[in-house]
Amino acid sequence: MRWAVFWAGNDMLTDIELCHVYLRDYMALNRLSDEDEASIAIARERAAQILAQDPRNRVSFSVMIDDEEGILASREDLDAIRKAIEAHGITLERIIFESELNRYGDALIKTLRPNVLAVDREHVYLNLSTEDRLLWADENLREMKSIKKIFLETVLSPEPEGADDRGERHRSRFWVALRTQQSDGTFIYGCSLLTAVWYLHRLGVEGFCEEDGAQRADRVLNVIPLKYLKSEGIALDLVNLSAATRIRKIRRKVDYVFV
Repeated sequence: MRWAVFWAGNDMLTDIELCHVYLRDYMALNRLSDEDEASIAIARERAAQILAQDPRNRVSFSVMIDDEEGILASREDLDAIRKAIEAHGITLERIIFESELNRYGDALIKTLRPNVLAVDREHVYLNLSTEDRLLWADENLREMKSIKKIFLETVLSPEPEGADDRGERHRSRFWVALRTQQSDGTFIYGCSLLTAVWYLHRLGVEGFCEEDGAQRADRVLNVIPLKYLKSEGIALDLVNLSAATRIRKIRRKVDYVFV
């Protein structure tokens, strides 16, 4: 089952994230994974629907390759993945390694409200207090479930410890690592932070993109496995918690198809 928010527009460019490619998996298989292939098929279907809504609508396609697991990536790897995707009859507007977005990580952190950050010697955390019990779900959801099913299984489960006799809702606190300093002085940026940067990059938000020749989208649609639901949700929290208007205003420009 799938979930998405749909919108129509006139002369609107929608950038569709085709799939989430893990470089490690691609190198092991020497091909796109079945998960990637399924996402690409759905993305093509959604692109056709968007174009059918209004002949003035336009679509572009993007892919981010996850190379954050200590793998030495090369442009040859990127070109091989590009060719594998374009064999489906798709022309990519942009294809980048996730590590290329690290340069923008601090720019987003600096816009976040100080009261939502926790900082120590080596880390910057998002200090998130929430009543959203959906965030308590397993971080590695792998079953294909509808949002309704997750709601029934999570929200309607027995009330956790922490709720009091007055019926007040339990609040959970999450510490989400946004940046971690390594022993050599370099930084590792969290997945949710880089996901938010990925939205900003594709939308051409000032400070998060460069003149690379790629078109700047009016909206972004992400076709991704359901297991990334939690990470994507925290990415949107980061957008909403920014003190910068240009960042907060993209919230209504980001949509999903979870597969």
